[in-house]
Amino acid sequence: MATDLERSTFLEYASLLRTPKLVLSMFDVNPPNPQQLFQDWSVLHCVCHLFCALSFVLAVALTEISDGDIAEAFSLMILALGLSVYVFLVSYVPWHCVVKRSGWPGYRFWEFIYFVFSVVALGAWWHLLAKMSRHFVEEVQLEPEPRRRRRAYAGLTLGPFLFGLDDAFMFIACVRASQQARAREALGASAPLLLDS
Repeated sequence: MATDLERSTFLEYASLLRTPKLVLSMFDVNPPNPQQLFQDWSVLHCVCHLFCALSFVLAVALTEISDGDIAEAFSLMILALGLSVYVFLVSYVPWHCVVKRSGWPGYRFWEFIYFVFSVVALGAWWHLLAKMSRHFVEEVQLEPEPRRRRRAYAGLTLGPFLFGLDDAFMFIACVRASQQARAREALGASAPLLLDS
């Protein structure tokens, strides 16, 4: 059973999704308020991934409807609903831990997570660029493959929509928040709850 505090932060994050923003201050690598930076990138991350995933699943569902496979289209609609909940939770949990909680050990954990995500996104783009450049340099003439049905995942088909920028800046925000929390602890001050609603 969710407590009132958990329910209110759930609703607060959902309300933030109504107004995502992309402003120049979000690209500051030494932000004065790392929790705000994390929040801005987290909201943009969630909105973009929801848009990409739902657009892809709905496009595939419409293709299935045009092919006459109503059952498959219905299952894809259910998948879209589940995917929406999953993306929301995957974005909400780090936001809740980094923005609503304080203390450098938790920030260190999320630093590691977003560092790994950034490396994976950069690796995906490096692989894609290498593959494309090899294709253009060799000028390979490929025979068209017969059309066959295959499943693809939204993340793999659309690629990292934000080029990994979201993960990189959330990593930077976690590093800065961790440094600020350690400095507060060194001064003997208790770390207050940040960005109170």
